[in-house]
Amino acid sequence: MKRMIFALVLMISVNVFPENYAVLSPQEVYVEGNGKGVNDFYMFRYELTVGEYRKYLELSGEKYDFDEVRYYDGPINDKIMGEDSAMINVDFYQAVQFANWLSGHHNLQPAYTISGKNIEWDRKANGYRVPTSAEWGWAARGGKLSKGYKYPGSNNLDEVAWYRRNYDEIEKSRPVGQKKPNELGIYDMFGNVSEWCWNPYVVPGGYSSYGIEGELKFFSGRYAVPMGKWTGDTAEKEICRVIRGWYFQADENYLQYGKEIYPEYESIGEYIGIRLVRNAR
Repeated sequence: MKRMIFALVLMISVNVFPENYAVLSPQEVYVEGNGKGVNDFYMFRYELTVGEYRKYLELSGEKYDFDEVRYYDGPINDKIMGEDSAMINVDFYQAVQFANWLSGHHNLQPAYTISGKNIEWDRKANGYRVPTSAEWGWAARGGKLSKGYKYPGSNNLDEVAWYRRNYDEIEKSRPVGQKKPNELGIYDMFGNVSEWCWNPYVVPGGYSSYGIEGELKFFSGRYAVPMGKWTGDTAEKEICRVIRGWYFQADENYLQYGKEIYPEYESIGEYIGIRLVRNAR
């Protein structure tokens, strides 16, 4: 009996990634809210992997060509180390479509109503969704278990993140969970790949690396449209969402709380991956 118990503990303690876990049985971490606008939620312990996304494509019938040249930096096969690598080259629409599919797969209420490029979020739904920027930041810092580290889980960036200084000139996304987790047991919050958040990015003068995160409206030039109410006359290129965490090519100066936030067009996915959450109520 003691040997059986020891074997079970060993299996749990080692970083073993069951095949396609994020699709069939997500490993989640409970994150208690801060009482200041962030409610309790569950977050994926790991970034979605390439193998898991392939399984989703198989089960859902969605199309994605891994040999296709995507965006400006070549096919995804040239940018990953293997099936356990964090998935990249996923745009915002693909992220929310995956979230809705996963919700249905687990008999949860989908969080999004998607009509073309129009996306509306039902905040009361119990299904999977991308985190808000506030949820992401709260979880990255360790939530109520935070020890005040400079980075997610350590004062030593090399312990918790893949980034420009330690990627050994291999410009690829790494297998998830190889670095130290943060206080909540969440891996790769800084570095490896960037992660989509829900928030539109308020950029009064058009696309810029400077602006203000918005929950209610997105402003860009002459546009001022409610979230989720994009119309045909709103240029797709004008719509940005918040990205957090940066990725394996990022300089360490960007991997600081507050500086790891940047905007990206909804239709772009270069070096951006998926980590989902769901309401804990």
